Amino acid sequence: MSPAAQRPVKTLLRLRVDSIGEAIYRARRQVVEAANRLGFEGEDADRIDVAFTEALANAVRHGSTGPRSCVHVRVLHEGGLFIVEVADHGRGFVPDAIVLPSASDPAEGGRGLYLMKAFMDSVEWLASPKGTIVRLTKRIPIPLEDKA
Repeated sequence: MSPAAQRPVKTLLRLRVDSIGEAIYRARRQVVEAANRLGFEGEDADRIDVAFTEALANAVRHGSTGPRSCVHVRVLHEGGLFIVEVADHGRGFVPDAIVLPSASDPAEGGRGLYLMKAFMDSVEWLASPKGTIVRLTKRIPIPLEDKA
């Protein structure tokens, strides 16, 4: 049996997020609530929120194809992993070609990729002719009763 067959994927949440307004705040809240249900709390939940917010902001800013475009979000539970996918309709980019600003640079912006990588266990960018998917992955914490 292949490893993928051993790890069923459970979809926890699917969202269509309009590029403006209240939908963004609602999406952030729903993603964090899904993380909370799997045991993420405190700083871990905050880190997921920041990483997701950065992925969503980049998708809206760089992947939107027009004023009426949207971003699709999918939250998955696969084995011991919490996965958030943010899909847009943009042309994509090469993450390694992006030069991050220095810590002393006072300019706002440009740190989203760094924050996603720092706060998640894995970050992948999947580009296709239909758009880009950012896949954020974090190992689910072991419940206290399982640590003994």
